[in-house]
Amino acid sequence: MRLPVMPAASATLVLALALPASAFEMPQTKVTMEACMSAVLTKVDGKVSSLKLEIEDGKPLYEFEIKTSNRQTWELECDAMTGEIVETSRIADRNDKEFKAAAKVLEKDARKMALEKYPGKVTSSELEIADGRAVYEVEIDTADGRELEVQVDAATGEIGKIEVESEERTIYEIGG
Repeated sequence: MRLPVMPAASATLVLALALPASAFEMPQTKVTMEACMSAVLTKVDGKVSSLKLEIEDGKPLYEFEIKTSNRQTWELECDAMTGEIVETSRIADRNDKEFKAAAKVLEKDARKMALEKYPGKVTSSELEIADGRAVYEVEIDTADGRELEVQVDAATGEIGKIEVESEERTIYEIGG
């Protein structure tokens, strides 16, 4: 019995329809994903569980999630134009000794502080050690339709880095 073979043009069309439009819009980068991966693995010893290329504030970044042998999860971002590690964070939990030692602000208060500055609805929050500081990462859907990620310093309550998640664009993601 012979199976039908799809002509190349039809196969290409099917493949094109299955891919997101962003798959055809690869940004220019000067640093390879492999070079950035090597750089992040010198900072954190572990296994890469996921990686993605995304556009954040108009810049291409590689984001890596790394799992360590002592069951920690790290997220590192590498600038795809310079190879510089621009963000390093470790996911924490409520029993994390480093986080507990630094935190003076409760999570519920951090959520309120973020909402006072950026009104909307909190969709989630997460504890992290980001670039050496204990922070709450508060996700907010604003009334004007934006999705924000607001960092609140767990020691001082100061609002730190704000990312407009709804304006970021993922080019590709592997794992996760």
